[in-house]
Amino acid sequence: MLDAKITVSGGGAEYAAKIPNASARIFAALVRGRRYANKFILFTDGGEIRVDSELADMNTDPAARMFALRSALIKEGSFTLTGVALSADGITEDAVFALEEPFEKKAGEPLSVCAEIRIGYSRTNAALTRGDNPLAKWLLGEGALEKASLCGGHDRSPLCAAPYPTDDFSYAAQAQTVFGSDRVTFSAAVKAAPEMTLMLGGRSALKFKPLEKNTETVTASTRAAAVGRVSVGREFTEIISVSMDSAPLTDWRVERGRNRAGSPCETGLCFGAGAFIIADADASCAAVVNSEEACLLRVTDGEVSVLGFYRVKGRGVRLTRDKKLFSLDGGVLRRTGSGGDGEIELAEADSFEIAMAGENRYTLIARRGETAVVYNVENQTAAQTESFALGGDGVLLCPDGRRLAAAGSTFAARVFGSGADNADIEGFLDMVYADYGARSVSGRGPLISFTDDTGINYVADCLSGDGVDVDCEPGRKPFDGVFLNGGEMYLTDCDGGVRGMPCDVGRFTSACRIGGCVLALDGGGNLSYIPLGGSGGVILSDSVYKRANVTYVCRVPVTNVGASGVKSEVSVIFGQEEEAK
Repeated sequence: MLDAKITVSGGGAEYAAKIPNASARIFAALVRGRRYANKFILFTDGGEIRVDSELADMNTDPAARMFALRSALIKEGSFTLTGVALSADGITEDAVFALEEPFEKKAGEPLSVCAEIRIGYSRTNAALTRGDNPLAKWLLGEGALEKASLCGGHDRSPLCAAPYPTDDFSYAAQAQTVFGSDRVTFSAAVKAAPEMTLMLGGRSALKFKPLEKNTETVTASTRAAAVGRVSVGREFTEIISVSMDSAPLTDWRVERGRNRAGSPCETGLCFGAGAFIIADADASCAAVVNSEEACLLRVTDGEVSVLGFYRVKGRGVRLTRDKKLFSLDGGVLRRTGSGGDGEIELAEADSFEIAMAGENRYTLIARRGETAVVYNVENQTAAQTESFALGGDGVLLCPDGRRLAAAGSTFAARVFGSGADNADIEGFLDMVYADYGARSVSGRGPLISFTDDTGINYVADCLSGDGVDVDCEPGRKPFDGVFLNGGEMYLTDCDGGVRGMPCDVGRFTSACRIGGCVLALDGGGNLSYIPLGGSGGVILSDSVYKRANVTYVCRVPVTNVGASGVKSEVSVIFGQEEEAK
């Protein structure tokens, strides 16, 4: 849990030593309420020397390595140093470093003593929240352990390390703090919640999911209202199994509700000015493109990780659901990603949209002037299947990872690719042009935007037909699956409706929705993570057809908690894994 290292240097020589079992010794000092590294006690051949230490550097944000570096400089005297102790008062030895070899300090040569305390932790169902973390600060000996409370709220994203806004909790219960031989435990009687937060002094410190004692398993049945989507209207912690018409389903995934947005949290990744971010139309993966390079990203349990860097060349970079990157370079369609690169010959084109039709198979529509050309792409070959007039106001869209659409005012909208609701998408796009006299239509993923002939802007989901009007400048285009408008963010909720969420998004120049979050870049190329959450969710499966009977087994917060609530506690264990329940 806590790693301590001492470094002494002087006269061109340097020596470093570690404390064995530092966690236990430092924890004992913390229990006594001590700032254990305020002073150094130097053990020498002539006795003990006591000096004040200064805080040279510190980081309490779990987004990077958490540490405190304290130092002291001894200029006078000559002696042989045999050990160093960390102390709060210069009298009591809180942690001792014994030097295996004596270190000589000569007269006229200053001696530098530096102590570095590092926090390293593994987690089960908990994560330290990002920002200036009060729990990390206490562990590093630089702050008091403040009044604790356990707060219940909506599940924004799985164990996301982004901080909650403190006024968004459904309740807060004062927690009792108990010290054991190797742990500190915070406990309270609380209402059941799928995710909880430990607050110290009113600041978020630790997020955790209660274990099964706070949940119960239930079975529910519903009728699918749309192809591929089954709404789960209740708050749940986990979907265990899904069946359709009494037959088990295996190709399902869960998307949580998105009726709230957390505060944007910087990831520490920077891609430079001019970078932009894209996602596949199913919002399962993302890529940041800068100059002629693309960085493929994945989000797992609230953590953004880099999958790899790939060269791209040409215009209009697109990402497909199999994590392949496509770009158009004149008459050449370039493909790159895991599994190798390739070039596919096409006729000269201005822009394109592409969707996955199967393993190494794709549907592609390229725009050439006012003409659209449709291709079937397999391995390294593109076969033209048809072409048609697109017109000056015609657009190419990619509503999901398997389908493409073409729409305009001079022809009936058309959808290409696999999907049973193609007629619904075509009808909606035709209505946009016919009823709204649309000046412009754009978007990728289900979220599109359009401007009517009076200049009013709309954001809509082309799969459900749901939409809202947005007060912004005319002709503003959405990013991949998300529309940012100053202090508000619009995106498709899990039930297919378009929802606006208050969020500080004014500084972002590029964004995409991926899973339970939005990734956004500012003008300098700094990447931020915006968690999304809320009650309910949706089960997604390509096997679900409209009006099918679907049964799912899920784990939900217990409904009968009694007058005193359910006991919930979270423990920080020194030298072992953290526990939360």
